[in-house]
Amino acid sequence: MADLNDIPGLNALWQATQGAGVSIGMIEGGPINAEHSCLLGADMTVSATAWRPPPVETHDILREHGTFSASLIWGQHGTGMSGVAPESEGFFVPAFVDAESIVDPLNFSHAVDRAIDQGVDVLYIGVAVPTLSGAADPTLKAALERAAASDVLLVACAGNLHGECPCVPAIMHQVLAVGAHDEHGAVCSFSNFGPQFADHGIVAPGTDILGAYYAGGLVRRTGTSVAGPIAAGVGALLIALRRSLGLDVSANLVRDIMLKSAKPCADSQNNDTGQCLCGRLNVTDAVELASRAKPPEMPLGRPTLPRSVLGGSLAPPDGPILSSLPGGMRQRVYALGELGYDFGTEARRDTFKQLMAPQEIDGTVLPPNPYDARQMVDHLANNPSEARSLIWTLNLELTPIYALEASGSFAAEIYGLLTRLLTGSVAADDDPAHIERVAIPGVLSGRSVKLYSGQVVPIVEIEQIRGLYGWEVNKLVEAAVSAAQAHGDGAAEVATITENLREFLTKIYYDLRNLGTMSRDRALNFAATNAFQAAQTFASALSRGMAVDTINVEKSPFCRLDSDCWDVQLRFFDPENSRRARRVYRFTIDVSDTMPVTLGEVRTWTAPQ
Repeated sequence: MADLNDIPGLNALWQATQGAGVSIGMIEGGPINAEHSCLLGADMTVSATAWRPPPVETHDILREHGTFSASLIWGQHGTGMSGVAPESEGFFVPAFVDAESIVDPLNFSHAVDRAIDQGVDVLYIGVAVPTLSGAADPTLKAALERAAASDVLLVACAGNLHGECPCVPAIMHQVLAVGAHDEHGAVCSFSNFGPQFADHGIVAPGTDILGAYYAGGLVRRTGTSVAGPIAAGVGALLIALRRSLGLDVSANLVRDIMLKSAKPCADSQNNDTGQCLCGRLNVTDAVELASRAKPPEMPLGRPTLPRSVLGGSLAPPDGPILSSLPGGMRQRVYALGELGYDFGTEARRDTFKQLMAPQEIDGTVLPPNPYDARQMVDHLANNPSEARSLIWTLNLELTPIYALEASGSFAAEIYGLLTRLLTGSVAADDDPAHIERVAIPGVLSGRSVKLYSGQVVPIVEIEQIRGLYGWEVNKLVEAAVSAAQAHGDGAAEVATITENLREFLTKIYYDLRNLGTMSRDRALNFAATNAFQAAQTFASALSRGMAVDTINVEKSPFCRLDSDCWDVQLRFFDPENSRRARRVYRFTIDVSDTMPVTLGEVRTWTAPQ
């Protein structure tokens, strides 16, 4: 296939719409050449990826991949490269800059969240990561489920591994998986297929397609990552078409239209073996179905996506993008994790080893070990100024995500507090002073540091002691339960409240783990830290015989002027009576400042199943 103009039915669809009024997000390789001649004039914003440190070295193939994919959607007509939806609003997230970033589920999920909060109608993900388990990482899965619940049409390439190879995110039912067919309509031999894609995938043109080359000019490429943007662009045009006709629009509906209208592949063997998935992209019939007031029936045996919990409209973007913050402002951070330290170089490690006192065990004098946190705590207690020489780290699941740097007038006090928090972290698990995690409020400095392992992490500056908390969970649970009982919520047993409060804290830390940069994440993390209010909520719910179901974070419809408010909702159900109405508890958190704050009181109401 020479270029996109040759796709049957696409020229006729362009006469009706070229995507104006529709927003398309793309998560791809980068940084891209947004100044390429075919992209000049496109309404496209390139997002900053503030949650990741700057790459040490960007792979050329990834920026070329991203630039090419962008041109397939936003290539301006008349420039030699006609994109599928050139008048759509584009939001490009260059999240994949090296091999590590592609397989990092935290990076992946934050890129999805960034696009959701921008309010995109369609989100194309240009990567296919093989999975032996046949399942996605829980963090990424949760992000894609949030996108589906926000009524976003999710599209991803199926991958080029020549067979039945499950790849994330295309295997997820929330995603429209896209394989590739050749110019004759037969499935390409490299295009992945299998039962994981069979009920929610199509194949689209994917051989010898013309697109933008990063260094300038045009190039032809082949692959499912060529077919993917084409299908995503067609989905956006169908959304624009239905809106122009005054018809209802949803991600469910458009995906159903594309699946329902798909036609068999040219090679009958492709259809028999399942390589053709649900069929071949059929723009002409898709337009005919999209023009009907009544949506097509759901294909048999395929699950539906959840309807938008926001009523079809998205909340405003999740705070400003780092590169567009006015007046030198920087991205705020409120992150949870485990406190650690690093030396950066052998020389700095050996300096500590020379200064630390030797250890005597059973009469034997042993050289000091700088990696022993207990020995380091003793050393810092006797030499507090040495705390400045360490690289303090915040770790998530044993992996450093930030380096912590005290700044401002209270830097000495901050380092002193970090030392005390480290002391608590090495205390015994049953010690009331034991610190399981820490909460870190700060701002991304825009700088990074290289750790001893070679990993490069961004630096978070801590400018004030306020909000720098250690989770003394043993004390926290006891005090929170007492606070709940003092408010008259003592009907539930203390042991039950304690167990569920610990489960709540653990769920946020492990199941809903995040980097604490986005507004929704800062609100969620502060909700965990502010466990006194959570304990009251649990006590009230448990006294009704209910158990926690889900934890959701949504943009609050009400807020103070120039603030950024989010509603954290705890949803409870009755495990013994499924017909009983669920109960929702909500508290509102303002994250406009470095230190979040809770607004008002906990509100509660019954909710339908």
